[in-house]
Amino acid sequence: MATKVLTKEKETEKVVATEKKVETKTKKETPKVKITGSQKFWYIFFCIITFSILYWVVQAKIKKANQQPFSTSAEPTSDTTKQLKRTEKVPFSIEELIEALGTKENILTVDASLSSLKVGVKEKEKVDQEKIKKLGAKGIMISGLKVSMVFGDISIAAKEALEKKLGF
Repeated sequence: MATKVLTKEKETEKVVATEKKVETKTKKETPKVKITGSQKFWYIFFCIITFSILYWVVQAKIKKANQQPFSTSAEPTSDTTKQLKRTEKVPFSIEELIEALGTKENILTVDASLSSLKVGVKEKEKVDQEKIKKLGAKGIMISGLKVSMVFGDISIAAKEALEKKLGF
């Protein structure tokens, strides 16, 4: 009789174990929503309409941003053209600048931007910063073998005059 009791307990344990497995499977499954053909059509239709409206709104904003609200003519104003002009006449002697940079033999390269003149030199010790300041430089920076001098809008004219004098 003892054997019958053991088998019944094992059977009940198996039943409980199978019930637990069934319960866990049902909890993990999520219900899927099925969309019919006509619902798909309307969903796609409204997406297209929404994106087309968004496209036209963005295009209108871009057009509005690109317009010039304060200008009535397409020609540049006289203030704009005055700002872009540069001075052609150098107010100091180019020979004095060459002397301040340490003679012709010390100058390797000459370059200029809208506001500064950059000169490559062989020996930076020969450069006389005080003379360059007296010539009208607003600032001087020596970095390695490059001397940068801020002359303002005459920098390009000074570069051209230096190149002509040095024969570059």
